[in-house]
Amino acid sequence: FFRYPFYTSKMPCAKIGPSLLACDLANMASESQRVLDAGADYLHLDVMDGHFVPNISWGPPVIKSLRKHIKEAFFDCHLMVSKPEQWVDAIKDAGGDQFIFHPEATEEPEKLIQQIRAAGM
Repeated sequence: FFRYPFYTSKMPCAKIGPSLLACDLANMASESQRVLDAGADYLHLDVMDGHFVPNISWGPPVIKSLRKHIKEAFFDCHLMVSKPEQWVDAIKDAGGDQFIFHPEATEEPEKLIQQIRAAGM
């Protein structure tokens, strides 16, 4: 028989977090509000630096600008960057609620986890 989570008496609750990479970037705030109004639980923001991954997306200035328009949503910030420890305070200050990183992007993931928690994320 299968174990967790297939045959438990209490199933985990799925959460929906659309990635804003799929939105019309010229209308990011209205696109964000649209998916929230449709029932999304949070917004997923992919931050890419062009080094850790070849693509470049947005960073703290865009997140901060979006936060001015989308005040209540949970911002799940997924950092695909080299040296993510350099981004913790800037993401928090921009309005990020959660900081997701790739452990292979840092030499000290345990220290980074402590830094993220100390920042309140």
